[in-house]
Amino acid sequence: MSQDQAILLAFKVVEIASVVTITAFIACYSRWAAWIRNPIGRTIVLKDISLILVLLPSILSIFWHWNRLTSHIAAWFDVGAFALVPVIMCWRIVVFGKIHKAGRSPQSSNNEGGADA
Repeated sequence: MSQDQAILLAFKVVEIASVVTITAFIACYSRWAAWIRNPIGRTIVLKDISLILVLLPSILSIFWHWNRLTSHIAAWFDVGAFALVPVIMCWRIVVFGKIHKAGRSPQSSNNEGGADA
């Protein structure tokens, strides 16, 4: 196996593993906590969904050679997916700031999807 083939195989393994484990986390967290009713829980899950969206173009590129250099649709999808990350992270900063300012923690709201759920 050449180094290029090894790198391509490694990318396939780690990117698929990333999507699978993020999806597993979302499924487990959805089962264990009412994250949809908790502002921190929502930021966690939506950020994880955005991570999956960021990984999808790379996975499509590795397996089917469809990427931002060969398709404008792929390029705009990639831009949009990456744009979600700072938007969600800014939202998370606001949410954490409000909770900190109010002197609350995720545990004090009946633990319905907080970070410790």
